[in-house]
Amino acid sequence: MRQAPAVQRPSLGSELLRLDPVPRLLERTQAELAASFDFSKPMRVSRAPGRLDVMGGIADYTGSLVCELPIDRAAAVVTQRRDDRQIQVFSFNLLDEHQPFTLRISLDALANNSIEALRVEFDQPGRKWAGYLAGCLAILHEQALVNLRHHDIRGWNLALYSTVPLGAGVSSSAAIAVATMINFMDDLGIPREGSTQVSDPSPGLTMGQEHVDPMRLSSLCQMVENRVVGAPCGIMAQVASCAGHAGALLRMQCQPHELQAALMLPPGVRVLGINSNVKHSVGGGQYGKTRCAAFMGHAILLRKMQEIGVAANRPLAGDPMRGYLANLPLDDYKMMFREYLPEFIHGKDFIERYGETIDRATRVDPNVNYHVQHAADHHVFESSRVKKFATFIEEAGRLAMG
Repeated sequence: MRQAPAVQRPSLGSELLRLDPVPRLLERTQAELAASFDFSKPMRVSRAPGRLDVMGGIADYTGSLVCELPIDRAAAVVTQRRDDRQIQVFSFNLLDEHQPFTLRISLDALANNSIEALRVEFDQPGRKWAGYLAGCLAILHEQALVNLRHHDIRGWNLALYSTVPLGAGVSSSAAIAVATMINFMDDLGIPREGSTQVSDPSPGLTMGQEHVDPMRLSSLCQMVENRVVGAPCGIMAQVASCAGHAGALLRMQCQPHELQAALMLPPGVRVLGINSNVKHSVGGGQYGKTRCAAFMGHAILLRKMQEIGVAANRPLAGDPMRGYLANLPLDDYKMMFREYLPEFIHGKDFIERYGETIDRATRVDPNVNYHVQHAADHHVFESSRVKKFATFIEEAGRLAMG
């Protein structure tokens, strides 16, 4: 993650301003948005990388260990204050694709509407992308980190350019949210751990705050995706973008988000990502359906465990899996529990038998047929695989050191 320094005219001596895609963003902003950005006045630049899911990522929301690697592709954002209380956002990526690339919304709309109402607003055709940007301010306001209703707070122009491939599974959306969030936080003077920003606190800032650490920052960005945009993602991608380091695998146990020591790659080992051009989206219907199916599997297995406990005169006091499929040992799953999972179950039948799941990001649709056994298989097996992978990499590193 990169800082968001306030700058006058871009200085080529700044490390951030040399990092791709910041130079291209500033060049295009000056050439194509001169009517909105004045390069003789202060601007703020921020950058956040995408990430490669090396192991475990698709099972993050069921508690798996994950190993993530920040990549050299990144999202960059430049902001500049306006004289009114409007937010104007631009996307060069959408401009290049001949799609709607700009949207304006007032600070009052962000402050006075509920997050749920804003989600409906950004869900209109051609607007969802802007939720990743303007939604950062809405979440900061809702979480009492800033008071957007304060009359002294003015608006911003914001331009985005990203080299993280869209829909390739390398967290283009998380990179955009993180780059935007740190930019607004630093410009508003919200204290952020590791930041070197020099802005005075905004008049609307809620005072007496603790410094926002990378995990809290990641959580705020996840809220943007989950609640403003409606993408039921976990927190893994945001943490990797906020706290990852080049050349090392960020290792996190997603229960809900326990960072472990970075996993160093042994000498001679490299990680390569190949774009299959198969589109992936956490905001898409299939992702949500698969996630919901995994939590349905958890609910069915927990009910069976409870029944076994009652039959053995040892009723369960809680959930032996502690809310996560990843805590179910693979051998126990295969030998004792897998047979009780239906290959498919209609949402209506599930609701009648088990009610809702514990997942807050998805809801069981009574009209959908869910592939429960397949989803549970993947999550339990993947949790086992990633633990073995991490052990193997650690052992290979020890052997390489002699």
